[in-house]
Amino acid sequence: MGRGVGIPPGSGQGHDTVAREHVVVDITAPAHGGTVIARHEGQVIFVRGALVGETGVTVALDPQKQSSTKKSFRTGEALRIDSPSPHRVDHQCPAAEAGAGCCDLDFVDPAGSLEHKTQVVFDQLKRIGRIDVEGIEETHRTSLEPFFGWRTRARLGVGSDGRAGVRLPKSHRILRLQTAECAQWAPGLVAGLAEGTFRPGTELAVALGDDGQRSIVELSGHRGHRKRKVIEGPATIAHAADGMTWRVSADGFWQSHRAATDFYCQWIDQHLPQGTGVAWDLYGGQGVFARVLARKAEMVDSVDLATGELDIPSVRFVKSAVERSLDGLRTHGGLHAAVLDPPRTGAGAEVVKKIAAYKPAHVVHIGCDPATAARDIGAWVAEGYRISELDVVDAFGMTHHVEALFHLVRES
Repeated sequence: MGRGVGIPPGSGQGHDTVAREHVVVDITAPAHGGTVIARHEGQVIFVRGALVGETGVTVALDPQKQSSTKKSFRTGEALRIDSPSPHRVDHQCPAAEAGAGCCDLDFVDPAGSLEHKTQVVFDQLKRIGRIDVEGIEETHRTSLEPFFGWRTRARLGVGSDGRAGVRLPKSHRILRLQTAECAQWAPGLVAGLAEGTFRPGTELAVALGDDGQRSIVELSGHRGHRKRKVIEGPATIAHAADGMTWRVSADGFWQSHRAATDFYCQWIDQHLPQGTGVAWDLYGGQGVFARVLARKAEMVDSVDLATGELDIPSVRFVKSAVERSLDGLRTHGGLHAAVLDPPRTGAGAEVVKKIAAYKPAHVVHIGCDPATAARDIGAWVAEGYRISELDVVDAFGMTHHVEALFHLVRES
């Protein structure tokens, strides 16, 4: 792409860019959450739609509320770039180009996406975790394939006209499937849904199995009182991972990228040595990692509010919140390993401290939010652990989301 790139519509948040204050800046640093950092007259600006290293970036600043005029930072979106990154490409997602919030990095090629996300992870580790990233023994960067069409699960809103689509950012409005589809969606995931009509005001959980079967669950009501109704396909669909088929409901949790679960299983299998005693699978979900850990330790306790089922005698499922269950988990023969795959809020320093008190020899910590992962890893380091290996995994092509896999070991 040549010099002097104008940003096509679609990446903004609905503000009138013509009427907004404009500044020209250079992009100097990464930021978490789909933005990058520039400075103008001593003030930090978080810029959407730009990349580190781009210069001569014309930014339309978002309007400030009266109460926030003294804040030390502003936000805005890139409108034009005099010197664009070599990784910049035209919009790759029709839905994002039409204004949906699905693919906020659809202007970056796969190599640039992985580079940007690695910068973000390292920045968060340094700033939030207070970690010397140069001291990490081994670092890898992995971009899961495919980069497009990787998502096998989606949530769609249904508008007042009964038509399904994706919600616009910070809005209840629906971008109908007839208008545009998201480039993340696996082929066949939403096939035929643009022509259908559904109950207005509901949400559709759509999932595509590895065998091609599709399930759609209609969700209605509010959180805590949500009603679900299977309106197409089987109650559960099949996903393959670690040599086994797992059956999960359309509104249940499974890794979004169709290659992610198998990759994480292989990563844990590769990095955790054989041992004795017990392994803990924390935030275990369907118990996929428990199956891997059963090959690494004599006993496995898998903990989550929604547990799976495995016909492996050494594996015990504990249906509970992790923070409430730790004192009741098995430790006979010592704690060989603890594997944590917490939600985006992270495990938290108190949970890390409590696990560390049992002195697991090995820890695998999977972070799906760079900021909370950096906080958690900083807590592990404070408890006497060091990062042996790190893999930055781009499992969410065209979005700012990233996974970081850490293998930590106890200092002797």
